Amino acid sequence: MLIRFLITIIFCVGCWMDVTAQTCFKLYANQTSSVSRNRIGTTITNSTIIKPFSKGSVISGLSISGKIDAQEDFLVRVILQDNTGKEYIVMELYDELYNKDYSSFSDYCEETALLDKVQPSQLKIVVKNAALTLSEIQWSGDQSLSLGTKSIRLEIEILRKQQLQSVVDRINLYNEQRGKLWRAGITNLSLQGYDIKKRLLGITDNDCSEGLEYYAGGIIDLGSYDANTIRQMRTSTDYVESFDWRNRHGKNWLTPIKNQWPSQGCTAFTIVACAEALTNLYYNRKLDLTYSEQEIICCAGVDSVFYKGMKYRPALNYLVNHGICDDDSYPFEQHYVSECRRDSISPSDTIRFDSYDYLGENGISDTLIKRSLIQKGPLVSGYYYAQSGNNGISGHAMALVGYGTVHAGDTIRVFGNSSFLYTFYVVPDSCFYEGRTYYIFKNSWGENGDLAHGGYMYIMFNNMNRIVWPYSENYPITTMNYTDADIVCGDADGDGYYFWGLGPKPAHCPSWAPETPDGDDHDINYGPMDKYGHLASLPDGITIKTAVPYETDST
Repeated sequence: MLIRFLITIIFCVGCWMDVTAQTCFKLYANQTSSVSRNRIGTTITNSTIIKPFSKGSVISGLSISGKIDAQEDFLVRVILQDNTGKEYIVMELYDELYNKDYSSFSDYCEETALLDKVQPSQLKIVVKNAALTLSEIQWSGDQSLSLGTKSIRLEIEILRKQQLQSVVDRINLYNEQRGKLWRAGITNLSLQGYDIKKRLLGITDNDCSEGLEYYAGGIIDLGSYDANTIRQMRTSTDYVESFDWRNRHGKNWLTPIKNQWPSQGCTAFTIVACAEALTNLYYNRKLDLTYSEQEIICCAGVDSVFYKGMKYRPALNYLVNHGICDDDSYPFEQHYVSECRRDSISPSDTIRFDSYDYLGENGISDTLIKRSLIQKGPLVSGYYYAQSGNNGISGHAMALVGYGTVHAGDTIRVFGNSSFLYTFYVVPDSCFYEGRTYYIFKNSWGENGDLAHGGYMYIMFNNMNRIVWPYSENYPITTMNYTDADIVCGDADGDGYYFWGLGPKPAHCPSWAPETPDGDDHDINYGPMDKYGHLASLPDGITIKTAVPYETDST
């Protein structure tokens, strides 16, 4: 299977092409004359909070100096929190971003290079598998500087892109050296501030994002990295090597990508994404109806979803017990709204599912996921962060819509960061990911949330506890505007086999339609599909080779 990804063409300014100098991670240049210094001289090995600021002080930039002694799977994150609770990253380093040039640092800052007259409250310091020696904190009180000035706003935007390009280059070098199959780029998400990234990624201060906000294409792998162990995880099952609901029966059954920004409502968006796709599949029509995430967010009995996320079962219970209305009647709000307005609207459409199943009751496996995807359609799933797992709270929900298999010779298309030229990276014969299954997820960060796949993510799990054990939304469906009589039972490719969606065979199918559905109603050469996703080849002389879209015996 061909794997292609595109790393966006970005404004490449580098860190003056000199990472060792850390030039772009300094306080804004005009601030040097007004910097105050607080000497710390302490080594931190556990997460802590320090409050070096005087009450009522106002700053326009902050940086730190010191050194880091890092072990494998480490995280160092220093966060400035102001008096309103807003947070800014001063420093963030983890395995993918670390090299010897960052073992010691001076006057280092990221989002705090220039601040708009912030009243600081405290510094939150997260340290895992590392020792951070913090020697000095520097900040500027220069009140003449303001992000409201157009020229300064432009300069800080350029500076931030320089910082992000340095991060992208380090992640890509890390991935290339270890034979990883994904590449980083400056994505829309990476351009956001820490407070928004935190909500969209579904992380806490203690979670390492592993570079997911920079995902620009390819197949990312989650879980501890060990080449020998990964080789042993090669997939060997009876199931077809790839299956994708974006290309079945000649159709993409999924609805367009949506955008949850800036809320942490990924669970609601995932449940609705599955419901919309399954509605298409139930009626065997590309209806592409859109339903309301906001109703789930406000009415499913979970407070402060905008900031705290939502558990799966309350939201799925709401879909089954109450149903949800169309998106136009209850549109998504890009700011925090808690009031449930269900009883005050007049919807144009509603949808309810009969039930849902949790597929992880007896553990999870590659074969269970594949079987469920093929038989039940897109699944409610996602990923967890390393410290979380299926009993944790830190993660991101996405709709699981397909899977594929890695093979040597697959090509990855890479656009250069500074030109319109592109190159091809070929998966080598020695690739230890050979034969591994990767999963295809529909995300909710907009079509440009990640650059290569138009809003989709391709993920391998080195530890299956990192995947959200899926839920299925089960038929039948009850809607306001459609009934089971609207299910299309047709033979679109004219091979004598009929397809009627994922539900049971409708009573109005023509009497001569076989009981076994067509496995590919877009190709006259293939008939039924077995439980493993393999299509039966039809011999010459069997196919009708004329489209016969019957819906009832009388048509």
